[in-house]
Amino acid sequence: MNVAIGISAFGATAGIPATEKGAACFAVELSERHFGGPGAGVWMFTNRPVAIPAPGAGEIENWANQWLTLETPEEWSRGEEKNNGLARLREDGRLFSGTHDLAPVLKRIISSSSGLSGHTLAMVVLTGPPHDGADFIRTVRRAARYPVFWVFIGTGPSIEPVVRLGAVETIGSEPGDPDNFVIVKTRGWSAFTKWRTGRRIRRAVTRWQRRTPTG
Repeated sequence: MNVAIGISAFGATAGIPATEKGAACFAVELSERHFGGPGAGVWMFTNRPVAIPAPGAGEIENWANQWLTLETPEEWSRGEEKNNGLARLREDGRLFSGTHDLAPVLKRIISSSSGLSGHTLAMVVLTGPPHDGADFIRTVRRAARYPVFWVFIGTGPSIEPVVRLGAVETIGSEPGDPDNFVIVKTRGWSAFTKWRTGRRIRRAVTRWQRRTPTG
């Protein structure tokens, strides 16, 4: 099983919310434990996807510190700045600016996995709705012809009752819509939440694999 991971950078320049950081680490851990790791690539995106390194075995904490961590609000107010991979992407203007678009990372994942054999699992972490809802819908419908299963992980701050994902939540509502996806939402990442969410994803992937030939 090929695995690709997309991590949205829809937030402010102060960085990645703790719940999203937990979701990204969960996606990596799940891929390593059950699907062979994210060998099909890891991307962060605000509108254009930016490839980042995948963590090595046992290096998720160091990887998260390098690519998912920026200043705390207190550090930001004091003018302190991180000097890591994510900070450099911010300085280059490749993240945290422009519209919040989802279709480009879907297209990149499809393109990167088209030369691979077998099925692909694509897990995309979101903290809110994309701005390109119509383009996203067109893209995900066209993507149904490829052996890619999409997992959209919506995660938000604990003060919110539920994270809203806009157009993402409308797929599957129209006749002929694809069924190669699952949407999961959570406000936190307790051990039980990880187990429950992981089990749901694995079951959905297994059902999809059984009915989806890879040519």
